[in-house]
Amino acid sequence: MKNNDLTKPTYFVQSVDRAIDILECFTFSQKERTLNEIVQQTELNRTTVIRLLSHLMSRHYIKYDDRNRTYQLGTKLLELGGVALSSISLRKIAAPHLTRLRNDLGHTILLGERHGDNLIYIDKRDGKGGVLVVSSEIGRRRPLHFGMLGMVLMAYLPREEQEYLLKKDPLRPYTQVNITDKDSFLKVLSEIREKGYYVGREDAFDGVGGISAPIKDYRNKVVAALGFTMMLSLLDRPGVKEEMLEKVKEAALAISQDLGYIAD
Repeated sequence: MKNNDLTKPTYFVQSVDRAIDILECFTFSQKERTLNEIVQQTELNRTTVIRLLSHLMSRHYIKYDDRNRTYQLGTKLLELGGVALSSISLRKIAAPHLTRLRNDLGHTILLGERHGDNLIYIDKRDGKGGVLVVSSEIGRRRPLHFGMLGMVLMAYLPREEQEYLLKKDPLRPYTQVNITDKDSFLKVLSEIREKGYYVGREDAFDGVGGISAPIKDYRNKVVAALGFTMMLSLLDRPGVKEEMLEKVKEAALAISQDLGYIAD
């Protein structure tokens, strides 16, 4: 079948395309639709819409609410969504973004997530002559409050859980200046959550700073943290922190969007 419309596939099946149009009528803001709304949204013939809805309902892609006389997405899509999500690998999705950020900044890039009550580094890109943090190798476990990645991950937890984790694994002096007072630490976590990022200064290693930001998934849930490390003497140069911050935030947002996150 010859097709001059480059937005359509080579083998175009009209009935399938129309069924997809119906499914795509439903959004987070429009979870339910009346028959008239679907007809209006798809610009399809009413009889065609009824026929397609009937078939989609028979396969559980659409369900009908008798009380409200509205249509909703069915359980089959939930099942398929679970299959799709199970095939998503955070590390695989983040990989090109980590490489791009390292090439852009020239410094060591770290990706970490929570495993149980610990922080674990799941990927990294060594810097180009920058700081090589040997104790942040992939697979290394740390207390969840450790360093800039752990602090970002903890910042988005409920206060009760933060308190539990700090009681289970109390703060310790990794450097001469990192925070060891619980109340001060909790205050910093609140600031991180409010700002949406963290600028670290010798939280884990003497003379080393960095910037980290949260990575969110389709549920708007923080599932990982992204950051980079560099010598404080470089980070404190005029304009450096601001430039680096924007790049880290952009990379974290790009990974989040690849995980299905939709910004407000």
